Amino acid sequence: MKAGLVSGRRPVWFDACVLGFGVFFVFLSTASVAGSQINDAASAFTSAWAVAQHQTLDMNISPAPVVWFVSVDGHAYSDRMPGVIGWAIPFFLILGSPSAPTMFPVATSVAVAASLAVAICFSLFRRLTSIRPSIVAALLMAFATSTWTVSANSLFPHGPNQFWLALLMLGMASRRWWFAGLAGAALIVTRPPLAVCLATAGIYSSLRFRALGPALHIAGVSSLGLIFLLAYNRIVFGSYALWSGSYVNFQSNVAGHGSTYDPTDPSQLLLNVLGFFISPARGILILSPFLLLLLPGLQPAWRAAPTWVQASALSAVSYTLVQLWSNNFGGGSSFYGYRYAIEPLTLAAPLLLLAWTEWVSLTVTRRRIFAALAIASILQHAAGALADISTDASRDGAWSHYLLLDAAYAAGVGQTMLVAVAAIASVSVTFWCSRTRRERTDDEHSRLDLPREEQPSSAQA
Repeated sequence: MKAGLVSGRRPVWFDACVLGFGVFFVFLSTASVAGSQINDAASAFTSAWAVAQHQTLDMNISPAPVVWFVSVDGHAYSDRMPGVIGWAIPFFLILGSPSAPTMFPVATSVAVAASLAVAICFSLFRRLTSIRPSIVAALLMAFATSTWTVSANSLFPHGPNQFWLALLMLGMASRRWWFAGLAGAALIVTRPPLAVCLATAGIYSSLRFRALGPALHIAGVSSLGLIFLLAYNRIVFGSYALWSGSYVNFQSNVAGHGSTYDPTDPSQLLLNVLGFFISPARGILILSPFLLLLLPGLQPAWRAAPTWVQASALSAVSYTLVQLWSNNFGGGSSFYGYRYAIEPLTLAAPLLLLAWTEWVSLTVTRRRIFAALAIASILQHAAGALADISTDASRDGAWSHYLLLDAAYAAGVGQTMLVAVAAIASVSVTFWCSRTRRERTDDEHSRLDLPREEQPSSAQA
């Protein structure tokens, strides 16, 4: 019996579905359903609504002002990626109204994307360890990172990206390279820079297996996404190009969101890297501090990791480098948390789980420190998920705002205390579930934790 195939007497897919449904309802209950969203999301969902309800890409039929569009022969076409627009179309088709784009289909679409990603990652975690650490890892992915406040809140590309990245890892873990390529095709249509992840994963897997199959299958099948994207831009905008509208300026001047960021300036590049990790409003180590205690465990985790985990982690590194070079770390304003770290954290999640099993879980002190940092992470993101705030935390504002304080001020004392109590209670349960026994038999000293039913009983030993 292989690890990850069953959980007790239940198949892993059953546990993944239960976990995914629970996460989905939390995401849906806290997603933005009133008012409008940030321009990026508004442009995408307005176009999705137009296609679903009126069978046109022209956003001019919307009664609301249109943003982030390209004018072609009097028509206003969204310059957002077709993968993002396409993700929301089924939800507007089923839940939308022909009169105007409403927020409930948007909230449902992003909640589905993010919760599916969490559920699939849980099934991947079960290939690496037993059920309790897998549940904890999945819940931390859902509620201790900006998956909750960004991916599951607005129609950014990050929610669909996480879903497709989870399928990419599932394909690599199963050695179904064509399946990984299909997920890669969807990634290219949703966010083209993620192609660097496909190249990294395919090349590394081929080198480790000493076979061309992984790289060729991933590259060949994922190229369908590139072909689709070029054809879409030719039909809609009139040119075979990867970028359109506001993305053209981004491509030409290597500046994100109207900033003057120049990565060829060492001081600006250094500031960008520091902001990505430690700025008060966008730093992943500030908003998700539980990651700090996992860093020392990366070396033993790497030694214990199977090829697909290593390939995913290297893909996370390559994509982070691309983002730090081509985008300012702030990622814009009017959202809570970080954006550009979401995809790397998704790809690195299996390796981070092994950092827990191979290092953090080995002592009580480390586990207690980790639980405290997890409490802080969930508390910060819970505040952002429940308090509807609009803070200027772009490149410059990210150093002068601490989002938790902004959220507490917006929510008031009563709601802030309620969030704090709920967060502490939920992570206390998480800490209890994540406790591991110090006593192990000789056969339990393997690098990967196996489900309890797979470990030999004392009579068998």
